[in-house]
Amino acid sequence: MPTFTDTVLPGSADLDIGSPAQRWNHAFIQRLDAIGASTFTGPVNRVYMVSHATPGDDLGEKIAHAIGELPEGGVIDCRALTGSQVIGETVDVHRPVHILFGAVTIDCEAAVAFSIRAELWIEGMRGQSTLIAAVDGTLFDGKSMAVHCRFFRCEGMILKGGRSRILSPSKPLDPDVDPTVDSSRCFVTPDSLADPKNLFAGGQYQFLNNIITGFGSYAFQLGRSTYFVTICFNNFTYNVGDIKFDRYSELEVYANQFQWCAANRATDAVTVQDKPRIYAAGSSATSIHENDFELNWHSNRGVAPTGPDIHISPKVDGDGYILIRHNKFGGEGENAGRVKIRVEALDETTGARTSKVAENIRVEGNTFIGLGGEQTCIELLTPLGQSSVSDNYFSGFATLVHDRQELSSIAEKPNNNVFVGNRVYYVSTADSPPRPPVVFTKGGRGFAVVEDPLASIDARQRWRPVRHEAAELRNRLPDSEGLSGDVWSGVGTGPDQVSVTPAGLGPTNANAFKLERNSGPGANGAINIFALIDRTNLGKQVVVSFWAKAGTASDLTVTLHDVPGGLHEFKTFNLTDRWEYYAHCFAGLNPDAAFTRFRIYPSYKGPIHGTVYVSALQVSDEDTPYLPTKRLNPQVAALEPRAEGTYGARHGKPIDLAGGLRIGPEGALVKQLAVHTGVMSSSPGAVGPNSTAEATLAVPGLSAADAVLSVSKPLPQDGLHVVGWRVGGPGELAVTFTNSSSGSITPTPSESYSVVVLRT
Repeated sequence: MPTFTDTVLPGSADLDIGSPAQRWNHAFIQRLDAIGASTFTGPVNRVYMVSHATPGDDLGEKIAHAIGELPEGGVIDCRALTGSQVIGETVDVHRPVHILFGAVTIDCEAAVAFSIRAELWIEGMRGQSTLIAAVDGTLFDGKSMAVHCRFFRCEGMILKGGRSRILSPSKPLDPDVDPTVDSSRCFVTPDSLADPKNLFAGGQYQFLNNIITGFGSYAFQLGRSTYFVTICFNNFTYNVGDIKFDRYSELEVYANQFQWCAANRATDAVTVQDKPRIYAAGSSATSIHENDFELNWHSNRGVAPTGPDIHISPKVDGDGYILIRHNKFGGEGENAGRVKIRVEALDETTGARTSKVAENIRVEGNTFIGLGGEQTCIELLTPLGQSSVSDNYFSGFATLVHDRQELSSIAEKPNNNVFVGNRVYYVSTADSPPRPPVVFTKGGRGFAVVEDPLASIDARQRWRPVRHEAAELRNRLPDSEGLSGDVWSGVGTGPDQVSVTPAGLGPTNANAFKLERNSGPGANGAINIFALIDRTNLGKQVVVSFWAKAGTASDLTVTLHDVPGGLHEFKTFNLTDRWEYYAHCFAGLNPDAAFTRFRIYPSYKGPIHGTVYVSALQVSDEDTPYLPTKRLNPQVAALEPRAEGTYGARHGKPIDLAGGLRIGPEGALVKQLAVHTGVMSSSPGAVGPNSTAEATLAVPGLSAADAVLSVSKPLPQDGLHVVGWRVGGPGELAVTFTNSSSGSITPTPSESYSVVVLRT
């Protein structure tokens, strides 16, 4: 008498029983054999063994029947059915089930293979279980579930899209189907924010150890707030796009292989243009790490792929929160015309670029391999804030970062990006020496800190001049010590002006000023003071630096405007109630602009007449010490021209150390270093030949306790030299002269001598 195992699971001795579920079911079958069961068509202990005897004309109907037989859900074991099977109508998964597949190839003719309206676990036999979607079809659809699904898992399957039918059809296609078009998808979730009854949120949704291939659209399309999603240990091949997720979704995309672009499967009749491997609108917390991205394009097949490996497209300001870490972006089968990572906000309806700001994008510790020094690695086309590119390895690129993005004009979204710790391998050929790449096309627009990856570690600076441009050690602002209304526009007490009031000395002994807005709520940028910066030998970037502290307002905004060119960059600083040093690198200046305006103003937050304090304002090519300026800007018409060499030159200001200066623990307290004028008497005595003699200088202010460091005679007399001095009394200095000649010499009467005095 045949056993249940022979009847339901022929060949079960060779069954892969590697997973806990498979081992459990194998033991369950053996128990049924022990009690002599020869037929079985219903559930036992919430396990339904699907066989040829199960009601239904195809595998899909048999699974649907089994779901109906499990009112509380359970396990549906389909491993008895092998070879070619069909799902002709959508399987409505309305109860939580775990479906096991064996060595089977399932042709899904329905537009949707599985409609997910309850928890679902699909488990295959690791490379022997295949699901093939219909042309334009979907394998797993959660968009019409109308419940809160908290678990979905698919593992050990080969999941094929409709393109696999077009290029390697398993059966003749409907002649009315256009073979060049397919938008099949593997897994689709709803917009969980649009309908609170239709949620793929707050659960666990997993794809593990699958092969996902041949889908004509993004294989995974995840609506808003799909979380938590784990996609790991999968192989993505020949898909037009792999993963697309909307705002607030949270994914871990880990240890997958993204290989073999869809263009390789193109023919004259079936064209394709690859989409990005991963397309992200934004996230709450998504990590893309330790994956292998390889294009592997056959250059003789189809249209050259241009889609990047990762495309970030924020829908609203602040979308982002994506960590891209420790991935390999390989050079295998690369196309020089595409980039690895692109940040570009696109309107999904029109496809037009928008100016939405992506935030908190971290690209860390990746390996980027390009094509023979011809390729661009990262492309920034829309604003980026609070992000970092750090500790990556770049090889084979002409340009590391193409920074032609717009810059945010939103005070709450500063362009505080960081480029540090990166390493570069120079590309060389037999015909050319190693050549360094361009690090930033426009000098690092929106990046507050840029470390030069081409320099040695010891030589790296916080900011650097653009290659082939010499840094100018100057302050490009006019009248930084006066902020005069003759030079600075917008200064005054009238409406929509900024009052500038002297406020003593700042922490570096430069003049300090109080800035006060004379206006109520309105456009911040229209209420400011501004001056034209000196563009002499101007490169693509400058560093704006100053000292500042809060008054009744705590935000200070600085902008640069290229004319023509409009707003270049906008930076708001949050001040404290004590003097602090602030600096920001403004990159990507327009070398062809006629002039550049520097604007500064207290931001409108808090009091209508908000005040802040500033000192030592400077615009320079490097983060260099402050160089005070008092001359007018030579580029402003009708203002006085500068004297040659005086613009931006350092001038001295006294350093007032009221308590004195002590050098060393045992040193005397130095209270003053002064230069006095000593006047020779009107009738000094003669100094005999080859001898010495004293003469008296009258030095007003000289005291007996003073130490005289030097005495300088204004006019020379041959043979007469000052060789010593002593303080004779208050206001009197005795000077010793020597005469080395053969005749007598009388010091010139009434001469003014310079006397350097140290007071303790």
